[in-house]
Amino acid sequence: MADKAAIIVLSDTQDYEGMGRVVNAMITVKEYKEAGEEVKLILDGAGTRWVKQFMKPEVPYRELYDQVKDKISVCEYCAGAFNVAKEVEEQSLPVEAAYDGHPSIRTLLNDGWKVVTF
Repeated sequence: MADKAAIIVLSDTQDYEGMGRVVNAMITVKEYKEAGEEVKLILDGAGTRWVKQFMKPEVPYRELYDQVKDKISVCEYCAGAFNVAKEVEEQSLPVEAAYDGHPSIRTLLNDGWKVVTF
């Protein structure tokens, strides 16, 4: 059985450390995707702000974002809390809202997903 990985980005867009985290998360997603294994990238908390950031064509790593965009979903509650719900909708990204408007980490783990946070 192939691995299933849920990569969760919680880091904000406001510094280089955050950029390093989201880039490493996207590289991990790309690796799983290329191996043909199940993977999803969930933007949660302040990490939802990356949706708006990667809408800018000049942002570094935009090409990498485009390569993994089909594996991205966004916390519904946090998209609203961090004022990016409009951008999530514009990009047609699916939202996660299984537990009180948030992704259900418990369900992911119970369903056999490995969870990695950045």
